[in-house]
Amino acid sequence: MGSIRISSVSSNNVTIPRIGFGTAVWPFASSDAMKEAILNAIELGYRHFDSAALYQSEKPLGEAIAEALRSGLIKSCDELFITSKLYCCDAHHDRVNLGLEYLDLYLIHWPVSSKEPGEYAFLIKENLLPMDLKSTWEAMEKCQKLGLAEWIGVSNFSCKKLSDLLSGAKIPPAVNQVEMNPLWQQQKLRDFCASKGIHVTAYFPLGAKGTVWGSSHVMGCEVLKEIAEARGKTLAEVALKWLYDQGVIVVVKSFNKERMKEKLEIFDWELTQEESEKISKIPQRRGLPGVEFVSDDGPYKSVDELWDGQKAKVSLAKKSSAKMGVFHSFPKNLDLECLDLYLIHWLVSSKEPGEYVFPIKKGNLVPLDLKPTWEKMEECQKLGLARSIGVSNFSCEKLFDLLSVVTIPSAVNQIEMNVVWQQKKLKDFCSSKGIRVAAYSPLGGNGTTWGGGPVMESEVLKEIAEIRGKTVAQLLQKCQVGIERLDAAEARAAEWVVERDELRASLASKDAALAEVTAKNAGLVFDLEESKVEVERLKDELEDEKGQNQHLSSELDDLRVAVKRLEDDLDSAKGTNRRLLSQRNQAQGSLETALRGKAAEIESALAKQEARLKEEFLAEHDSIMAEEVALRWLYEQGVIVVVKSFNKGRMKENPEIFDWELTQRKNPRKSMRFHRVRDCQALNSYPVMGPTDP
Repeated sequence: MGSIRISSVSSNNVTIPRIGFGTAVWPFASSDAMKEAILNAIELGYRHFDSAALYQSEKPLGEAIAEALRSGLIKSCDELFITSKLYCCDAHHDRVNLGLEYLDLYLIHWPVSSKEPGEYAFLIKENLLPMDLKSTWEAMEKCQKLGLAEWIGVSNFSCKKLSDLLSGAKIPPAVNQVEMNPLWQQQKLRDFCASKGIHVTAYFPLGAKGTVWGSSHVMGCEVLKEIAEARGKTLAEVALKWLYDQGVIVVVKSFNKERMKEKLEIFDWELTQEESEKISKIPQRRGLPGVEFVSDDGPYKSVDELWDGQKAKVSLAKKSSAKMGVFHSFPKNLDLECLDLYLIHWLVSSKEPGEYVFPIKKGNLVPLDLKPTWEKMEECQKLGLARSIGVSNFSCEKLFDLLSVVTIPSAVNQIEMNVVWQQKKLKDFCSSKGIRVAAYSPLGGNGTTWGGGPVMESEVLKEIAEIRGKTVAQLLQKCQVGIERLDAAEARAAEWVVERDELRASLASKDAALAEVTAKNAGLVFDLEESKVEVERLKDELEDEKGQNQHLSSELDDLRVAVKRLEDDLDSAKGTNRRLLSQRNQAQGSLETALRGKAAEIESALAKQEARLKEEFLAEHDSIMAEEVALRWLYEQGVIVVVKSFNKGRMKENPEIFDWELTQRKNPRKSMRFHRVRDCQALNSYPVMGPTDP
């Protein structure tokens, strides 16, 4: 038969066989018996072996592996997957070591350390120490880095402890090995481990019946029995099949070869959905509470602290109560892990432990040290060993003394009570303190060494019994039932009043909260409506903006086309301008050349004309003197001209300016005209003589 393996759960691509063989037994098996069991397991197909320093199984496991290699059961150690654990006494950073040369998986056994090295024992309360988790895990990581262990992990770690570990770990734990079976399904822890990539290994899959740490609850489960009978399977097969279906690694244990084989026969059939649902609804109870690791002086003061508040809903198959006369230890003879009620039997102690006799020899009686005794009772309740604790045969005064020192008050006072000993005062006192009264010897204990006949011999009772056709016992029983019912009714009525007041207060609080929530909701609805309107408005604005954007985009495209056209026109105009400028320059050059030529021609013509006109003028006016011309010009200016000459001939000449005129015509050919610039300038530039001139 081959081993059952699961796919890789780490980057190292290492696989773990789904069914492991456990080596934890009590009392510890001999080395030869352990070695033989392991060889039988290898022969049957087991390939995963779970050991620990505490189990004293590492050495016989190594010997069995060597024998399996020699005999050919396996060809290589690589076919096997070996797990071992670091126990509390070695859970220190400087004590982490392996009992084997190489391990596939190395686990921290419990989240607690102890003082004494090498103390591989279960009860180590006096030596318990808080574990330095950070440094211990760093030493575990070193083991993996050095190649001494392929994987490292933990055992019996709660969700909180795993979170604390993960917050500082460089290498996360690969496995968390915990108690798990149909009666302790660990759903919350499994979900947490799955979310962190941590595999769960289940120990105690069948409850470890027959060991000091185990119980018979799994093997006695009626639901599992019913499914097993219906399917023709054993209860163990049903429990193991359910565990296997949960996807966890299962560690089984048996030194019986037939049962070893049976525990591997779970792979050719399936549980129905209805059967799985029935198993999931089984009331939960922890099999191993871990009280060995709880101590007033240790790191965990209660089971709740050890498991970080991870509790189970306990459903007892049968209810029971017990009393103790001398406080030595919790009762072990009952097949129960938890009592509903545990009482201090009497107000005295005795010297001799285990002296369960009545009456106790007077020489052995000692006073009861009430305070420490009750503290131990409270510890029983805190550890989950008893759901309620109380007393028996306590008077009002003794109850008062007890109540002055308790943390958990007594739930019950069991006392002698009947019609001839009605205990009215004590009953009223107990009622005022919330202590229920349990009545023993309701018929007087007739026939016992401590009882007598006053109750059964009561004439009043006999008379009433005769009238009613009942026996005295029936009458007393009826009275007792009536009294109990009346007490119960009164208690219920008081509870109902308290509950009513609480409900009224709660209802008022809820009404106020509802009104507040309603007001908030109304405000939120109003805000929501406003928000909807605002959203619609914004949508409209967005649509408008989209339209505007489209229009602007269209205009922008038109502008781009126009700009491009203008750029093209500008380029064309520039070309035209350059061409026209070139033509203008050419024309200007030609014009200037022509003008220069024409000016030269005109200058030449003017010069010629001037010469000709001068000649003509001179020829026409050769008899006119220059003086006459000057006087004529002045005369034509409209001024009075004063001439002077002492020469009679020239005096005569001066008036001879009236029979001719200076011409105004432009045509020089018909009339003489002084038009040349230089002649005019000559005439106008004559010195002007004022009246003071000589």
